[in-house]
Amino acid sequence: SVSNSEETKLLITFLLMVIVGTANKVFQKLQAIPMYNYPNSLNLLQNFVYVPLCFAYILPVSRFGLFGNAIPHEVSIMPKKPFAIMGFLDCLTCLLLTFAAVYLPGSLLILLPQAAIPISMILSKK
Repeated sequence: SVSNSEETKLLITFLLMVIVGTANKVFQKLQAIPMYNYPNSLNLLQNFVYVPLCFAYILPVSRFGLFGNAIPHEVSIMPKKPFAIMGFLDCLTCLLLTFAAVYLPGSLLILLPQAAIPISMILSKK
């Protein structure tokens, strides 16, 4: 049935996200071990690779309407300032997590971003 197929896709997607997320943290720690004295160089390398790779798939999708118009025109004409602020904060997070990966044990690398959830809930309380 259709709902059973959708549930299977959702389960497979969830499992893949868990596996890729875990591998990301493990490899982040493994790359930080030999770069112990050079966390800033590691951070710059990550950002100089990350930004062009993101634009390599965002620009063709938004310009040519690939993948079933995944980025519609209405999204393209939205103000860019909130996205620039979110990008800056994401960059700051990457910077801090790179320095943390060099100096902290691997288990804390998983718990540190999770602490952002309750902290953001407390700070956004009105």
